[in-house]
Amino acid sequence: MASAEVIRQFATAQFRREALRRQFEPHNHRTVTEMLSEVGERIEDLGWLAAGARLGYFEPTDLRFDERESALITRIITSPEAMSWPASFRALATSFISEAGLTRGELQWREPSNEDLADARALFQALMITAEGFRDPLIRFLQGSLITQHSILDSKPEPIYPEQVFDVFRDFSSEPTLAHAVAGLIDLMDVIAAIEHIFTSVREGSAVWAVKGEVSPLLAWHLNLEDDRLVRRLKVVSLAFWDIAKAEFSRQSELRWQQEESRLLWQKLLVNWRDRFVAGESGHSHISDFLW
Repeated sequence: MASAEVIRQFATAQFRREALRRQFEPHNHRTVTEMLSEVGERIEDLGWLAAGARLGYFEPTDLRFDERESALITRIITSPEAMSWPASFRALATSFISEAGLTRGELQWREPSNEDLADARALFQALMITAEGFRDPLIRFLQGSLITQHSILDSKPEPIYPEQVFDVFRDFSSEPTLAHAVAGLIDLMDVIAAIEHIFTSVREGSAVWAVKGEVSPLLAWHLNLEDDRLVRRLKVVSLAFWDIAKAEFSRQSELRWQQEESRLLWQKLLVNWRDRFVAGESGHSHISDFLW
């Protein structure tokens, strides 16, 4: 069986190769919102490398942005749309394009100093792998709908039916509708629940706190629940999902579904996400905001 050191070296090589492959696409005729997601993902890639190096999971790296990328990032993070990012992620983005940025070869490999570091690395690996789920095209569409200046979630939603959501899963290329956002929410729920399970499966301690401090910005930017506009739009798509689920389960009497329990579970997941990753950034949202 491969040793932990061999596995770590393999993971480093694979992730670095993937990070290098994810280059910015030409951005002519693309909206700032479209670029915001792509730039955010690129910053997140380097953030995982930086955090992993500090935990000794990754080897030190000098991966950096070139001048064109730095100029684009500067343009994006100074746009009104970037205010949908939590302050911690905007600060991370700024650090990567500054002279003191962590992409300038300043990442140091911290040698294990206690037994908690092994737990921290295992937790870090589980979160990094699970976070890849945010790259799902439907989740990307939903995230864009939550943060764009003009969103389909701002107008009064028209009734949609389960078949429309099923059609989206079969063919995502059709004209974007509320059904696309609901399909994205279904996938997003899975990722949020998986991350919650990771944290609830490990014992509280220094390892958890160390990893949470490193990865919070890398996760929080995907769903900044301190953004009031985002929370309002998330309510629209969540309510649409409950209506669709109720309609579908009512047609299949052999299936049992407790709608109220499901609502409370989604509420709990959102509250835990907010408290774990973004609480205190602006102090605007409250638990009652998620009581849909």
